[in-house]
Amino acid sequence: MGSPVRPTSPERPVPPRPAGSAAVALGLLFVALAAAVRAGAGPLLRADLRVVDACHARVLPRPWLHHLLEVLAAVTAPNTWRAVAAVAAAALWLRGRRPAAARLVVMMAAGGVVGMVLKLLVARDRPSFPVPLATVDGYSFPSGHALNSMLFAASVLLLVPPAARRRTRIAAWAAAAATVLVTGLDRIGLGVHYPSDVLGGWLAALATVAAVAAAFALPRRRAPGSPPPQAG
Repeated sequence: MGSPVRPTSPERPVPPRPAGSAAVALGLLFVALAAAVRAGAGPLLRADLRVVDACHARVLPRPWLHHLLEVLAAVTAPNTWRAVAAVAAAALWLRGRRPAAARLVVMMAAGGVVGMVLKLLVARDRPSFPVPLATVDGYSFPSGHALNSMLFAASVLLLVPPAARRRTRIAAWAAAAATVLVTGLDRIGLGVHYPSDVLGGWLAALATVAAVAAAFALPRRRAPGSPPPQAG
């Protein structure tokens, strides 16, 4: 008997059970945070107010910093990540990595819908100041910028092949972390979100990514007469 055929797919394997468990755990953390936000009082609100007040006091007298944050807000907008994800998905599709392309599209689309629904459910007002640095419509929790940046970063990390060089993996993780952190800090610095809004966006995004990854990793039903998958 010949040696078993090893899979040649470059996809990072995501076992459905651990991914599903991660989705549940992250979802529960998000629910706990959302409940605290809805309560509208206590240590969480005091911490939120202290941070946004301190950031506002630092940015307001520094026009250059205000301008930089405005530029970052435009660059890291949700539609930016959606557009980049669409281009990446098209490239993956043309290269024959269709499951990865579909997974990326579903993650970004599902996260966008989840974010809009959660904003309506929690209905948290945005921070307010006598002299605002920026004015944004809509509810505050969770942060759409934070959610979509984390959606994109986590989705891209799943595309890194397991056999990639250590330097490549480190660079991918560093770029993803920098993207997510810069986006979150920008929202707080402009005074349009509380820190808990940003954290809520991250948790909602990670829960969505884990849930979609678990769904895509579920065993597919084989057509009658098709050979069983090779062990590897």
